[in-house]
Amino acid sequence: MLLFWDSWNRDHIAKHGVSVNEAAYVVAHARAPYPADAGDDKFCVRGSTPASRVLQVIFVYRPVETIALDELPPHERLELAEQRAVLYVIHARDLKPGEKRRLRRRRG
Repeated sequence: MLLFWDSWNRDHIAKHGVSVNEAAYVVAHARAPYPADAGDDKFCVRGSTPASRVLQVIFVYRPVETIALDELPPHERLELAEQRAVLYVIHARDLKPGEKRRLRRRRG
């Protein structure tokens, strides 16, 4: 599924020191039990970046009708035509030490 980025979510995750590429990688490489339901129609993914940074990414499914097509590059407009919704990242941050330990134990 297509991840949709605009200035709001790019700027928001940047405040937490997370890049678009890092957040997108964690979402794209989610392993069970992720994505997990985080309540209020939000979903959580926890995972590592290629540089071994361990992140939590929160996203929502956003209907395609709510996307301003002029904000997308042409190749993504074509992809969007085949979708009913996009993933919209609303938060991303590093995991805290205790959260990292629990994630590693869970994965064994």
